[in-house]
Amino acid sequence: MTETKTRRFDLFNYALLAVCFVAILTLGILSGQKWFKMLPALVSPAVMLLNSRVNRLGFLIGGLNALLYAVGYFAEGLYGLAIQASAVSAPVQLVTFARWKKHAYGKATILKRLSLKRNAVLILATAAVWAAAFFILSNIAGANQSALDVTCLVFGTAATFLTMFALMETLVFQVVNISATLAIWCIQLAQGEFAEITYFIGALYSAYCTAVLCVNWHKLYRKQRSETTDGQHTQKSEAT
Repeated sequence: MTETKTRRFDLFNYALLAVCFVAILTLGILSGQKWFKMLPALVSPAVMLLNSRVNRLGFLIGGLNALLYAVGYFAEGLYGLAIQASAVSAPVQLVTFARWKKHAYGKATILKRLSLKRNAVLILATAAVWAAAFFILSNIAGANQSALDVTCLVFGTAATFLTMFALMETLVFQVVNISATLAIWCIQLAQGEFAEITYFIGALYSAYCTAVLCVNWHKLYRKQRSETTDGQHTQKSEAT
């Protein structure tokens, strides 16, 4: 991407960020959204933009913001999301910031992939945990949209830990997680919960940032692999 195209893309992202912020603020006020539910939704677009750029600062801000999200989720009876945000997302994002800073690569970190064997274990473990979590949450009084809620809990949690270790497999989990999140807020709106429009807008913006994140992670991974290969070739040439 040329410097001019990069600058235009940055301007587009900033404009989209501003539109998202204004839309959440305006619709949140008009719909009577509670301030403690609107505040984290206002902070999230900036966090998502930083994450889409593979910038570790996003995890520092995102970890603190996750605690605010947990309050709103609990109020909605989305206990899976509340647990994921407070007990997992918040502390793990802060640890992720520290790990990425320790293994820094510019503003990002060194990305890796799992072996086929470990990928198989990851898939089986995810399926088992999802089944167990669904059984538990679906039997809790007041639980809402259990299947989608559990999907967000399990895949969101897995994506959080995979991101902490900078594993490329996190991208699949991120896509599933944001898809389930979008579905939740679509259903909430369809049921007449118009105040949840702030979460829906945030989820839409998150979906866009997830797409950008996938592209940027792949670009960075290929760049790092290329540098590693070039370095190995150089070492071999010096050895001979």
